[in-house]
Amino acid sequence: MMDAFNGKKKAGFALIITVLITAVLAALIAEVVYAVHVAASRAGSFRDSSRASTLASGAVNLATKTIKLNAKDKRRLEPLTFVYDGALVSVRVEDEAAKLNVNSIVMANGALHQENFLAYKRLVSQLSLDASLAGALGDWIDANDEPMSDGAETRDYYSRLNPPYTAKGAPLDSVDEAMLVRGYAPQAFGALKSFITVYTNGLVNINTAPVEVISSLDAGITLDMAKRVRSRAGSTPFTDVSEIRSVAGFETIGFGLHGRITVDSSIYRLFITVKAGEASREVEAVVDVNDMRVFYWREA
Repeated sequence: MMDAFNGKKKAGFALIITVLITAVLAALIAEVVYAVHVAASRAGSFRDSSRASTLASGAVNLATKTIKLNAKDKRRLEPLTFVYDGALVSVRVEDEAAKLNVNSIVMANGALHQENFLAYKRLVSQLSLDASLAGALGDWIDANDEPMSDGAETRDYYSRLNPPYTAKGAPLDSVDEAMLVRGYAPQAFGALKSFITVYTNGLVNINTAPVEVISSLDAGITLDMAKRVRSRAGSTPFTDVSEIRSVAGFETIGFGLHGRITVDSSIYRLFITVKAGEASREVEAVVDVNDMRVFYWREA
């Protein structure tokens, strides 16, 4: 009878051990399956991410070459979305010459360029922003430490911040740098950034410039006059700067704009978005389509 009991006891232990081993094996198998799934998922995600990045870079090159090939069509470029190799590619283009170059408000010798400074002040005013933004930016760029009446320099403003820093005293390297300047909080900068640049020679392309930029060029240019320029450029692009004098209201003002406007562009800001599988890639680049020079590149 004792032998039978011992036999049942051993059988019970064996059953328990078998159940435990089965449970451990099941857990191990589940862990292996999960690890394989995660590895496969990561591999797929990495593959999609790498593909999206490659396609985004390729889209920048393609857009740059396309713009150069279509240089004779001086109209503003419309956004474009297409499918390539199963990936969704979106391209948006901004002409940098359609904007005011904020570095031009200060001359190379460090002195304020009154004409360009006033143009920038008018732009700021049209966007219903604080007029002191112009003076603050002028002080950030100029080499001296004497604040304008509505400006801000190191000794009277930036040195008192926590942490303190100094005004640059040199041209901006990118428009994003303006966010370091007094008053250029996200809301104000967000309103301005589509209208300003640091990459052009300062000439404004009247074929692509928005009414806000056109009307800022001279105190005598009303919004209605700027809209007429925009309308003319949309239907029949200007081929020479002198043609602006044919637009009503610009018969005299047009002469004063010579040397400040152009009808051509070569520097563009490209916004590329690629969605490939589970991955997406965004690229923002500023390029010169004539020599493929890249001034700015941001990838996310």
